[in-house]
Amino acid sequence: MKMLILGGKKFIGYHIALEGEKRGHHVTFFNRGKTYPELLPQFECINGDRNTDIERLKGLNFDVVIDTCAYFPHQVKSACEVLGETIGKYLLVSSVSVYDLSITGINEDTEVAGYDFDSKEITNETYGPLKAAAEKTLIDQLGEDKSLIIRPGFIVGERDHSDRFTFWPVLMNEMDKMIVPETKNLLFQFIDVKDLAAFIILSAEKDYTGSYILTGPEKTYLFKDFILDCQRIINPECELEFVSNEWFNQQSIDKSMSFPLCHDDEEAKGLFKVDCSKAIKAGLSYRSLEETVKDALKWFYEYKSTGEELAVGMKPEEMKKLTK
Repeated sequence: MKMLILGGKKFIGYHIALEGEKRGHHVTFFNRGKTYPELLPQFECINGDRNTDIERLKGLNFDVVIDTCAYFPHQVKSACEVLGETIGKYLLVSSVSVYDLSITGINEDTEVAGYDFDSKEITNETYGPLKAAAEKTLIDQLGEDKSLIIRPGFIVGERDHSDRFTFWPVLMNEMDKMIVPETKNLLFQFIDVKDLAAFIILSAEKDYTGSYILTGPEKTYLFKDFILDCQRIINPECELEFVSNEWFNQQSIDKSMSFPLCHDDEEAKGLFKVDCSKAIKAGLSYRSLEETVKDALKWFYEYKSTGEELAVGMKPEEMKKLTK
């Protein structure tokens, strides 16, 4: 199959391209060529800004377009206008943020929370409704038979620059003792970027339509168990001290800023309680947590030197002051 990836090589696009290549497909990128242009030189790259140069794709033929970077409905509309007649399928990478994440048990039949066709900026409030509007635009432009919508949950693994997931194995790797939050019955769901890429290519091959939520694991997984699993996988000798919210308040420490992903607020309680059974039945499979954690940790030290360079969360030197 001839595949066109709209987007860069920084994270998701990187893994989709490699998965496509592994399965024998011909992959072309369309992006500005400004971020990691040296990566993946084996793939053709058409340079251009999708907001101003999408016409450069006019007349080109692809079996499937994989759109990893549409944040506004007008971006999908212009891409469909240029490519719609010459492609077989348009696959849009959206987000579970299209839903009301204050409710639990979300699945593909759950109504999206709302549409935003007008906002010009991406904020916490507009991100989900803009993605939902992009989805609707795709279906309105090309119809359901040529449209496929992928809604990932929290994406993690190799090349994740956010460091929110990677924070945990990095700190575990560098510390002999850690203060960690008591998270009680807080659940955790995520999708390894390599599993996301594999399902995207699989869904293109099988000509799926409709929408699929991609997150996991399928069974209940507590955030506390994730912490303990990181300890087991990375540094079993690291001593963990679980402390309460009251302790954080006494120390004047913002728990959510210092320890990423501890989402225990009501507005986001549904983020890690999503039904992913439809995608699993369609072929979604999961790499082991050990593979995901080790991939994330290995890559972190390929682009940064120490945990002091983490993009988020408490740094090792700060942690040492608390554990003396």
